[in-house]
Amino acid sequence: MMLSLLLLPTFATATSTFGGYDVQAANKDLAGVVLDISAIKSTEGGATAAAAKEIYTSGSTVTDPTLQKFAQGSTGTYTGATSTAFASLTFDGATSATMWDDLIMASFDDTLTTTLTDTAKTAAREYGINKGVLGACIFEALNLLEAALAVGPSADAQTHVDKAWAVYYGNQANAKYSAAEVTKKRETATEFGSGTQVFSQLHFAFKQARDALAATGGNADTAADAVKSIKKMIILTFARATIKYSHTRRKASDHYSAGSHMEGDAYYRIFAGVALSFLGNDATAKAELDLISAKMSYQLAESAITAVTDHCEVKKMVEAMYERLELDCAMVGIKPDGMDGSTCNTMASCWENMGGEQYHYMPLSDVHSYALITKDVADITAKTPGDMAGATTVYENGASGAAMTLKAVATTDHGDDVYFKAYKDNFGANSYDKLISDGLAGTGDSAPPKTESFKEYVVDKCGITVVLMATMTLLDDAKTAAAAGKQTYASDGAGFLWDAAYATFHGTSDGKSVGGPASFGTYKGVAAKRDSDFVTADNNAVAVSTMIRKQFQLGKTALMANPYDATGAEAAIAEIMRQIGITFARAAIKYSNNLKKPSSDYSAGSHAEGFCYWRGMAGYYAAETGDTTTVAEIDDLLALSKNAGDIAQPSLHCDVKKKMESLLPGLGVTCTDIGVFKDTSDATKVYQCETTCAANYAAAEAAAVEAAAGTTESTDSRAPLAAVGALVTAFIFA
Repeated sequence: MMLSLLLLPTFATATSTFGGYDVQAANKDLAGVVLDISAIKSTEGGATAAAAKEIYTSGSTVTDPTLQKFAQGSTGTYTGATSTAFASLTFDGATSATMWDDLIMASFDDTLTTTLTDTAKTAAREYGINKGVLGACIFEALNLLEAALAVGPSADAQTHVDKAWAVYYGNQANAKYSAAEVTKKRETATEFGSGTQVFSQLHFAFKQARDALAATGGNADTAADAVKSIKKMIILTFARATIKYSHTRRKASDHYSAGSHMEGDAYYRIFAGVALSFLGNDATAKAELDLISAKMSYQLAESAITAVTDHCEVKKMVEAMYERLELDCAMVGIKPDGMDGSTCNTMASCWENMGGEQYHYMPLSDVHSYALITKDVADITAKTPGDMAGATTVYENGASGAAMTLKAVATTDHGDDVYFKAYKDNFGANSYDKLISDGLAGTGDSAPPKTESFKEYVVDKCGITVVLMATMTLLDDAKTAAAAGKQTYASDGAGFLWDAAYATFHGTSDGKSVGGPASFGTYKGVAAKRDSDFVTADNNAVAVSTMIRKQFQLGKTALMANPYDATGAEAAIAEIMRQIGITFARAAIKYSNNLKKPSSDYSAGSHAEGFCYWRGMAGYYAAETGDTTTVAEIDDLLALSKNAGDIAQPSLHCDVKKKMESLLPGLGVTCTDIGVFKDTSDATKVYQCETTCAANYAAAEAAAVEAAAGTTESTDSRAPLAAVGALVTAFIFA
């Protein structure tokens, strides 16, 4: 797809870099469109003056394409998700492919359908124009980005991205007059500053998209991921704007602002169109958004808007969509002032509207290449057992363009970071590599009579634990960088490294990871799978796959705080490790049963899966509790060296379960945190053990108390470490 932009040489600037992004010299004049926006707003005689309309329709600083062409979507042949979304939504009681131009021209021509008084109508018309052109710019920017994805890696695609940034950010400091400036305004302390702040990093995803669309070495998946990030940042901003202006248009029964009413409508339109495109133009989402449109419409009479009530209804409907939009209440934040009498403006209310605490995390760095390591794991899985040679190549050299290879992670000495040191001290620095290499080659513990299924699962599941090691090391690297004063998003900065840690944890939708959410479907991560095994509607078990994202955000906030909040960062890392520890404790309990169920034969795959997942956090368990003896005993019970005839049930399962549960006090984990394996009550599926988690936990606590009092000859140090674990847990949840 070729898109041409003809610019008159009436505007020039010495640089082509705006807001951290270089739009290249050929596109720098287009960024002057923000001066046309400013001129429309300030034209003598008000925004409805003929001169302002002339700027909109014919341009001034930028004469082709004009703002009107942006609003009409006529600068190119646009057929992507954005143009489809805006054209299908109901605004002003109708659907229109040119809805932005319709709103703006009706405002210029005084044909708005409204019962407002003349004074109020003047304000509404001015805001319809001034905010409508910002919507038109976002419409154009996203149409350009989707056109770039349609073209695919090429010089033309990169030009589309350059133009998208020029239109979105403009050429003024701090994005003045532009659509991007709205993000900055919504992030002030008096608005939504408590939430995730993205303004300073808006450019990163545009740069990611441009780099990924290079004609040589481009990656269409990485580019698509970047456009998704751009949409999320826009949705975040305009969710905030919708919530704000649904209130400020009528703060009280005796207060009404026509300007805020129209501003809220225009900003809501941006939220609605971008959200629907993000959700793939889903029919259910469209119906929900049309209902909110009716609540935000500028056509509503002043008397039809009830103070507080209508605001709270709009807010509830917007917040109910957060989970699908990969947002959460903490990320959006709560506006602290100006919500007079609006008791719905609390975090508790937001979580209720969202359906409970469901956290997400928004990387602000180009770390997609780190996430791609999980795609290598999926590739290896797809190749095994039929193509072990091909799987070996992927393991050693990578295949997806990931920032690191699995073998490099598995064989690199990561120093004294907490996770790696614990793993190295208990199992040796290269034991993951030994396990995987043997699985690929059919040697060692994977030698005959081990089956092809056994080797496949060793390679697959131990590959996931290698990715976990990368996550843990990057968390430690981020902490080290912040302590050294590198609180930046440069490649060696704390912000970037923390985002990279999240990327390896979360992975890609076609990868295999620890943290991939349930929405990933077939490739959802280990944490989400174990949540589904142990977390139910009537228990208080930790839903790791969502709650851990809260810690990623808290850690990021602490790392980038001024001054650096070392205590907060340490607490977040400790809780991330504790929660992953819960996931793999659940795995040990599940697979110690499933490797030979009561009504089934030996399962080689479950044996390998159980051991690899156990080993994933076994070093951490040993270091945190000091109970290396019990850890070694569990390791031996699940050992890959065992054959089918070596598995004695129910003793193996019950021994593993009892020993794992005896470690929980020292990990700051309770039986409630773990939950109960979903099939436990079915004796045909799960072995019935003599002792419960509560009994095993209580016995371990009693032994710890005795050891601490010096009344036993305990050879391990569970007692003091159990106390430390309890203190850490108390601090985290205080």
